[in-house]
Amino acid sequence: MNSVMRTIDLTTKILAPLAIGTLLTYWSQMSGAIFIAVWNLISGFVEIYLLVAIYRQIPQLRVKQMHTINQITNSNNAFKECWGGWRLYLAHPIKWAGIGFSCLYMTVLGFDQITTGYMYSQGVSESFIGITTSLGAITGIIGSVSYPFLRRCFGKKSTTLIGYLSNSACFCICVVSIFMPGSPFEPTAIVNPFASSSINASSTGIQHEDLSIKELWDQRQNVFYFVAGIVFARFGLWVTDLSISQLLQDSVEESKRGVINGVQNSINQSMDLIKFLLVIFLPSPQTFGYLIILTWIFSLLGWVNIYYVCIQTKDLDDLRKSLFHTIRMFLINIGGYFTASIYFVQDLICKTLMESREIWANSWGRMNPTHCKSPLLRRRHYYQQNKEAY
Repeated sequence: MNSVMRTIDLTTKILAPLAIGTLLTYWSQMSGAIFIAVWNLISGFVEIYLLVAIYRQIPQLRVKQMHTINQITNSNNAFKECWGGWRLYLAHPIKWAGIGFSCLYMTVLGFDQITTGYMYSQGVSESFIGITTSLGAITGIIGSVSYPFLRRCFGKKSTTLIGYLSNSACFCICVVSIFMPGSPFEPTAIVNPFASSSINASSTGIQHEDLSIKELWDQRQNVFYFVAGIVFARFGLWVTDLSISQLLQDSVEESKRGVINGVQNSINQSMDLIKFLLVIFLPSPQTFGYLIILTWIFSLLGWVNIYYVCIQTKDLDDLRKSLFHTIRMFLINIGGYFTASIYFVQDLICKTLMESREIWANSWGRMNPTHCKSPLLRRRHYYQQNKEAY
């Protein structure tokens, strides 16, 4: 169910960036703002109607389950309740997986306002951003569709580990992009990041020059590496997201699920807040490379956390067995296809040779009937040789 809902969500995100990017490119910004406002207003009423319909169709939602707060603390003090929730979260075995998942929120490598602003500073047009966002959504759909298969083959925690590895590996492409031709990264700009930001703003003003694809490749090759890393990382990101969501649903008791999810959401938002604080202190494109490197480091920290969880639960042995079984079955299938291909070619060659031999034998029989297979030709030859005796 999680995979299906995520696939639907990502599918809707394919058309939206294309439509809005094209709208802002070929229409005025005022028209685009009005269209977005009207669309959100209509969508709000549709969402309210659907929520009310779901509430009326499912009677269990009308039954309020009274879980006393004594499970957490005996006090009504808000601070103690909050502390009790944190104690419950830290005492739960799922905490390491949750902390590793929150590390993914400390990222500037997503199609959000920060990434969009950086791409604008590199001369990227709105339509190009819309296309890349749609490509990222398509990659995410592939990840969400692949999740059930990966889970069946490797298990939930091992699938999470695979998602982190894929995400971190793709972020390496983004790290490489800061050293490619056209990159504005300046390591010395960190000494006074606000000065470089003010100089860049004063020199460019508020003008934004859109470059074509050819001009981007000639002048800003780093943009293509940067976008490729983000797009391919969507696969591992959504595999990880679905895996962690499944772990939280399966590993946490229903009575504690609300508290655990609340604390997890607060940690996620705290990591998101750290990201914005870092952007405030490193605001210029010349220092954006440091934020990319920090994003990659936090992704590796998340992988370390889930690796520790796999060691504790001994899921790495299952992962090794699953990988060995998958590779073995792959090699067996490849070997079977190769053997079948050899037999097919062999039969084709033999059939061709037999047909050639039969054609040769029949043609030789017309010249030398004694070597011919046809009884009629042999009988005729025998009669011609012995007709005097008859």
